[in-house]
Amino acid sequence: HQEFRTVENTNRVSSVEESIKNINKRLDIIENTLQSKISVLEKENRQMHTKMIKLESYSRKNNLLILGVPEYEGETSVDMIQTVKWIFFNIGIEYPDELSVIRCHRKGAPSFNARLGRFYGAPRPIIVRFQNPVDRDRVWELRYYLKDLGYTFADDLPEEIERNRKTLWPSYKKARSMRNKYHHVEMVEDRLIIDSKTYTVHNMS
Repeated sequence: HQEFRTVENTNRVSSVEESIKNINKRLDIIENTLQSKISVLEKENRQMHTKMIKLESYSRKNNLLILGVPEYEGETSVDMIQTVKWIFFNIGIEYPDELSVIRCHRKGAPSFNARLGRFYGAPRPIIVRFQNPVDRDRVWELRYYLKDLGYTFADDLPEEIERNRKTLWPSYKKARSMRNKYHHVEMVEDRLIIDSKTYTVHNMS
């Protein structure tokens, strides 16, 4: 009887061990399947996010930022439009009223200190939106004449692209300073192009 019980117990242990092995195998299969599905979902999510950023960037393509224009309390949209027209006239646009400017406004929340009665920090950029991209490009081509006014033009880009550009900017400046080595250096949105190679924050070493 003792031998029979020992054999029986051994068989039970073997059966339990086999069951555990089968369960572990099924769990491995389930885990691998889930991991595969998660990877697919993560890839789709990244692709969707990239598409959204591209759409947002496209929706801003007719916008132009003007940096460095002083800001004051009580500033109205009419005041801003007049300031923008004055800037355009002074960089060479003879008839700024003929440009297809839809609206002008400051970008971001105001930084007005009520106690001091004045703004602090750098003035917020002015966003100028054009109906016709040709007008926007015409103004953009004259950006070098802004130096005498102390202002700067910039593209209106989504925040994520702006962050990526800041990360790539040191590499851009370094490449620009090495003109004897690189023939073409350009920053297009958040892509750094050096000769025939394109770099992003994901592949920049």
